[in-house]
This record gives sequence, C-alpha cells and structure tokens, in this order.
Amino acid sequence: LIPFLILLRDIIRASRVFFTLHFTGDKPSYPLEVKSMSSAFANAAAPRISQTLAEAQFRSRSLFRQVCRELPWVVRNYQLQDVTSVAGLRKVVAGEFRKNVQVTDKQMIDLLLFKANAEITNLLGHHTQRHHILTRYVEKGVKVAPTHVQVAGGKNASSFLEGFLQGKMKV
Repeated sequence: LIPFLILLRDIIRASRVFFTLHFTGDKPSYPLEVKSMSSAFANAAAPRISQTLAEAQFRSRSLFRQVCRELPWVVRNYQLQDVTSVAGLRKVVAGEFRKNVQVTDKQMIDLLLFKANAEITNLLGHHTQRHHILTRYVEKGVKVAPTHVQVAGGKNASSFLEGFLQGKMKV
C-alpha cells in the first residue's frame, strides 16, 4: 500500500508541474522532486512472483491473517455491526480462501493473491460502498430488509406484499 501511495503522490506532483509549466508558463512555487512524468513511475513495481509452491502458500496464509486483522476496522467504518459481526465476516473470508484450496499452480495462486490484494486495497481505501460489501460478503440468511411492513393509516400490508418481501413469493 505504501509504494502505491508514493506512486500516487509522484503522479499528482508531476501533473501539477506539467499544468503549471504548460498553461501558465510560471515555475511552480513549491520544491520539485519529480523531474518528469516518467520519473513518477520509477517507484512502480511488478507484482511479486512466488519462486516455489510453499512460498505461494505462505503468502496466501499471510494475506488471510492480514485480512482478518483488518476486519474489525471494516465492520466499524462501514457500519456493519447491525448486519453481521467480525466473526461472521471472518467465516465468509475463510470460505473464500477455502474455495481455492485445491489450486496448486503457483502462478494461479499469485494471480489470486494479486486480486485479493486489490480487493482489500479497495475496501481499506473506501472505494467500495456498503451495499457492495453486504451483497458480496455478508453471510447468507441475514435479513437486511424489514419483514413486517405497514402502509399509511397504520394498517398492515397485504399478505402478498409481506410474502414478496420475505422472499416466499415468486414473480
């Protein structure tokens, strides 16, 4: 995450330099560290490639532990306490990891790790909205919608509407 933030900082600085020089002709008033746009990408690194299957499996276990350490923060900041718990989310994440336990190709494991790192980066950077987390990761069987609806005047909704909201009726 830190190399990505450094890269982002350098890109922003380089774009400011380009804008200032190109459109105003003035030199920027702050000290320059980035000489050109290409130097902004100098800190970019390729995804890590595992040398052995054991290393790939170790990296996947490390990622699982990292994700589990971040789950309390995710529950708190996305306000998921009313819908699920940290233990419930941990169970869902463990299930996602267990779905790929049969993968033995180290390149495929590296690809899955890359995708998982991108997903956790999106979660921690608040690039994912609450309803996306609810639909992807909240345990099945948790009811988010109300089960009892009242219409105007204090009357109960029709049995059709209640059955539809509870998922018992097919449309």
